[in-house]
Order: sequence, then C-alpha cells, then structure tokens
Amino acid sequence: MPSKSLNFFNRYTVKEVRSMTTIFRERNANPGPNTNYGLLHGGLILLVSGWETYCEEVSREAAKEIIREDKKIPFSLLPDSVKNAIIQYAYIENLGNKNPLETNLVRLPDDGWKKLFIETIDEYLRDFNTPKFNRSSGKNLKNLFKKLLSANIEQEISDLTGVPDMAADIDKIISIRGDISHRGTPDQKDRFDANGLLSNLKTIQRCCAALDCIIHREFGERYGFKPWQMTKTIWQHLPGYNATSGVKPSTFSDMSENFLTQRLI
Repeated sequence: MPSKSLNFFNRYTVKEVRSMTTIFRERNANPGPNTNYGLLHGGLILLVSGWETYCEEVSREAAKEIIREDKKIPFSLLPDSVKNAIIQYAYIENLGNKNPLETNLVRLPDDGWKKLFIETIDEYLRDFNTPKFNRSSGKNLKNLFKKLLSANIEQEISDLTGVPDMAADIDKIISIRGDISHRGTPDQKDRFDANGLLSNLKTIQRCCAALDCIIHREFGERYGFKPWQMTKTIWQHLPGYNATSGVKPSTFSDMSENFLTQRLI
C-alpha cells in the first residue's frame, strides 16, 4: 500500500470534495443561474486542508522510517541537506558563557541525531499553515522537503506528472483558498465551477502521488529499503497509466520488484 498519509487523503479528503461537488450539481440541476457556490468554495478549502495535512504527515511518516532501529541508518548516509538541517537546529550561533555540553550539539554523536531529526521536522511544522512550494516570506514546502530529501522536489514532481510547472499550479490553488478564506470569494478571474473544483482535486492528487513516489525512490536508492509500496493508488494519477488494462506507466514497470534506476539530484 502507499503511504498512510496518502491513504488518509484518499479516504477522507477526496471523498468529501467529490461529495460536495455532487451536492452542488444536484442543487443546480434545474434551468437557471447556479447558486450555492459556498459548496464549491468550502470544497476548495477542504481540499487545501487535506493537502496540507498530507504534506505534514508524509514528512513525519518518512522521517520516522529513517530513524527506525531495525534500519540502522548512520548519520553519514543522510543527504547533505538533511545533515545541514539537523546541525543548524542543534547549533547555537552565540554560545557566550553557555556550556556546549548543555546544548543540543552534544546529542549529535552515535544515534542522538535521530531524535534531533524528528525535532527538526516537528519544529518546522509547528506553525506551518500555508502549503505552498514557494512564498515571498515564511515557511514553504520546498524548504520542508529539503529537511527530508536530496531531491529537487519541484523538478521531480514536474518530471513525474508531466506538468512543466506543477508546483506553481499548486501554489495558485493555495492562493485562491486564501482569497476565499479572507474575503469570502475568489477574484473574478479565479472563479470556478464544479468541473474546476474537480480539476483542482486532480492536480493535488497527482502531486500527492508524485511525492509518494519521490520519497519511495530516494529511500530505495539511498537507504536500500521501501518505506511503502507503489500501487495503483499512485500509478493511476501519473502519465501512462491505462485504467482499462491496468498497465502501469513505463516509469514504474519494474517498481514491484526493483527500485527506479533514475538518479535523484
């Protein structure tokens, strides 16, 4: 099965967003102008909330896989970006008269880095509430996943989904959610109907599937184990999947037995 985070997203968020779309269509089945757009606006807010939860929980889920006792992953095997995040979390810029043995630095040797790693992720997520890849200020997904992976996350997502700037598409959806939350309605140019909400759902489903794949691939190549399985739940949202025949995208043709061979940045 895929990550627990993706299963939760599919079980609850996807189901509820589709249900709200169905209700909207039922209430506007008769001739005349559409009403009850609050259903669609609420659906988008719910969708972005589900996306935020997925990103937070898949980060925690993956981090816990790295520190598992049975995997015995040494600090030296971590990507440089992850090592840097842990060290920066532990490091005090100006020790002053403080005893270094009373700081987090002393926890780095042996397996002490593992608890620091979890704390690093938890600290970043503590007030994380705008799940964009890029923001002019504040926390963002690009920096979150740098604390977990070596991958160029935006490029990898575009490569896997076949969408040139998928991260920008996600960020646009988040911005529309912000307009609805703060002003009650999106800008005129960003208004959407039921098909538009379902299109946004599809975009985020693709991105979730790509993230599950990227983490799966990097863990296989770097650490030698699979954090979860690649299944239809993931394949069906990526290019090349044939729903009728069940044929996987060529990228995943050997995923059930072997790890992907394409190297991550």
